Amino acid sequence: MDSDDEIFLTQSKFKEVQSSGEDTDSVLNDILDLQEEKENQNFDLKLDKYSDISDDDLVQVADKILMESQTGNIKTEEKDQRFKEPISDFERERIAASRFANKTMSKSRWAVNLFNSWMRNRQEKYGNRDDLQKISGELLTMNPEMLNYSLGAFITEVRKENGEEYRGNTLYEIIIAIQHHLRENSRYVTLMDDTEFEGMRKMLDKKMKDLASSGVGIERKQSEVISVANENYMWEKCILGTDTPEKLRDTLLFLLGLNFALRGGAEHYNLRYGENSQLKLGKEKESGREFLAYTEDISKCNSGGINHRKLRRKQTKAYENLERPDRCVVSVFKKYISLRPKTGKVNALYLRARAKPSNDEWYCDVRMGINTLSKVVKNLCAKAGLDGHFTNHSLRATAATRMYSAELPEQLICEKTGHRSDAVREYKRTNTVQQQEASDVVQLGSKRKCENIPHGDVCDSKSIKIKKGDISVEIPL
Repeated sequence: MDSDDEIFLTQSKFKEVQSSGEDTDSVLNDILDLQEEKENQNFDLKLDKYSDISDDDLVQVADKILMESQTGNIKTEEKDQRFKEPISDFERERIAASRFANKTMSKSRWAVNLFNSWMRNRQEKYGNRDDLQKISGELLTMNPEMLNYSLGAFITEVRKENGEEYRGNTLYEIIIAIQHHLRENSRYVTLMDDTEFEGMRKMLDKKMKDLASSGVGIERKQSEVISVANENYMWEKCILGTDTPEKLRDTLLFLLGLNFALRGGAEHYNLRYGENSQLKLGKEKESGREFLAYTEDISKCNSGGINHRKLRRKQTKAYENLERPDRCVVSVFKKYISLRPKTGKVNALYLRARAKPSNDEWYCDVRMGINTLSKVVKNLCAKAGLDGHFTNHSLRATAATRMYSAELPEQLICEKTGHRSDAVREYKRTNTVQQQEASDVVQLGSKRKCENIPHGDVCDSKSIKIKKGDISVEIPL
């Protein structure tokens, strides 16, 4: 694991969205204040946001629990339902350790192993040099002074296996991964803030500036946007379609990723079918238009834990395509679920295609492999002969870019993508027409007319018209 693209740990902060009602702390305070007989108690809250107990039942439930605890008069069947069998201490530790994503843990292990390898190499090759401070101890047991020195030296000396420099941002993320390891082992340090590690931070800052000035890592590798023209080509050449098991499944992934702006990895892999599915079919009462609704359970920005307990989950809808029913996500979803195993037990949405499908059953009761799933868009674009870095994440970038090009309100874009900050702007990719317009404004003081755009970016019917005052501009989708 030596590529810059294989490690990206970030320290993210999210602005909590305040609800119109009171928060959980206010609820608890009001309940506890009953004993002081305060007036004007505030129980005008929607407790269902925080609890499975309604406000009508709250006092009754509290009284019942108090009586049971005093008398010990709890029915056996109620005990069995209410209290689970205790888990072992080993299982408790396993659960606590599994609260982080597998990628986070693997990247942390990789960073620690890299540091340990560097330290052994340094001691073996340069341990006798008088001009170098000796590094002693293990990472978890080093005192702050030694940890500060060794991490600073590590940052300046570490390279990829082929001898190339890591990007500056990668070095920063390696330090954060090591910090994660320290904290998970009860070493509660903040390497980017604690005064004991100021020396390391100075070395890291200087290293990142030197790398940037030499051009290392200044280009970000992003998943490319799929243009409407390229998508149309994939439909016209039957690369996308519903006539074979693999094609139907891959087309469903393409449409779900596009319509719900899903992230490329876990959000696809974790989609479920059945009672607890994130996807539900519905119909608008007034218009009668069918839709497929998506409700986020967990995601990169909402793990469902303590820190995210107040975040609103992403909820968005994709309506049936009335103009192009053959490309409709609702109808493709219906066809796919109708061809799943009728008595299947696997609740994963994406299943492995049968080698010999029957008329009414195209898929095995086996989950689609994560490696196969992660390469769906890459393979579709390769079949279409598209050059570039296309991944499942391209669908998310494509959704945001198309909405951005259509000048939809940023709030609407955020509702579709699930962003809660201006991070959505990272997914707004300007097209060549917009870039040329910006250049013309700088050089000429105004935009050129649409018909003067050079060949290759000519406006056509596959575009949107934006009119502001006397200026009318067409932007390809």
